[in-house]
Amino acid sequence: MEGYFTGGPNGEIYLSGDTEIQGKLVDGKQLLSDSGGFVDIDNPEAFDGWMEQELAGTVPTIELLIIDGPVALDDGSLRWTVKAVATGDPEPTVEFSCNPS
Repeated sequence: MEGYFTGGPNGEIYLSGDTEIQGKLVDGKQLLSDSGGFVDIDNPEAFDGWMEQELAGTVPTIELLIIDGPVALDDGSLRWTVKAVATGDPEPTVEFSCNPS
């Protein structure tokens, strides 16, 4: 499987392969899937100390993840699907713009 995990007790996870898993952790104790179901996390103690770090503030970062692409379009241009993951305190603002040449 391939995918990403943004980290921390409230991180987002996306895995794809034979099946697709997508969701968000809740306090490191449960995974809330996009379908609305909850799954308990077997080792929530793995996130001990993270809450204090999150409250203390972290360096703002933006990570761009290419989800799909490049895909050739009929007009000869290329398309990418990109996800921006913004973390830190304060959380940075993410803006996208496209200026085709």
